[in-house]
Amino acid sequence: MFYPPSSIREYANFIMPHDLVFSTVPVVSGKKVYVVNEILSKTDQINLRKRVLQDVFKVNFTGVSADDLISVIRKYAAINNEQRLKDALNGLLISDERVRPTEATSKNGLIEQLDRGLVTVRKAGAWTDVLNQACEVLVHRGIVDQKYQNALLREYYDQPNYVVLNQNIILPHLDPDIYTQKLGVSFVIIRNGTTYSSRRVKIVVLLATPDKVSHLNILYDINRIAQDNQFVKELTNLEQPEEVLQALTNFLEPE
Repeated sequence: MFYPPSSIREYANFIMPHDLVFSTVPVVSGKKVYVVNEILSKTDQINLRKRVLQDVFKVNFTGVSADDLISVIRKYAAINNEQRLKDALNGLLISDERVRPTEATSKNGLIEQLDRGLVTVRKAGAWTDVLNQACEVLVHRGIVDQKYQNALLREYYDQPNYVVLNQNIILPHLDPDIYTQKLGVSFVIIRNGTTYSSRRVKIVVLLATPDKVSHLNILYDINRIAQDNQFVKELTNLEQPEEVLQALTNFLEPE
C-alpha cells in the first residue's frame, strides 16, 4: 500500500506506519529510503523492483531482462524496431497483476469491523468537529483512549494531504508503535462535505490498528471504495447508517 505523495516538510512530521520511502530527493528518515528519478523508464522500474525485493525479502532476484529476451529473439527473427520491442517487453515484465477482490477479501475486512454504531451520517461539519466525532465513537468502544484522541486532533489540525485517497476519502490514523490502540474503524459521511486542505471531502474513515499488519485488509477495502468515484457519490447520497452498511456490503461482498 502506498501513501499519496507528501512534501519534505510534511514527511518531517509523518507519523503513519510505514516501512519504505521513495523520494526524488534525499530524505532524512529512520526507514529505508530509495532515491528515484522523477520519471522512471520501464528499465528503471524493473531495476527498482529488483532492489526492493532483494532488500525486503533478502532474495537474489535476477529474473529475465528485456535485453536477455532481445538477444534470443535476434537469433531467430528480424527486429524492425529494437527500442519499441524493448519497451514492450519491459511492459510485460512489470505488468500490473492486481489481486482480484474475491481473492483479497478476508474475515478481517471493513464489513466485519463495522456496525450501525460505527457509521455516522451528518449533513455538514467543520473538519475538527468531524474528526472529533469519528474518534469519540472509538473511544466509547474502548478501541482508543483519550490520549489517542488528543494526539489525533493535534496531528491533523494542519490537514496533511497524504491521508486523502483519490480526493474521495480522508483516512486519518496514528502509528501503533507510538499510540496504543485496538483494531477498529469509524466511518463518517458528511453529505454536504467538510473542507479539508482547500477541498471538499464527504467521507472520513478513522482507522485504528494494534500493529502494522492487522488493518491491511481493511485498508484494501477502503482504497477500493476511494477509487470508485460513482460508488462514493452513491454513498454520500445516503441518509441512514443502515443504508450505508448495506451499500458497503453489496459493493465489497457481492454475491
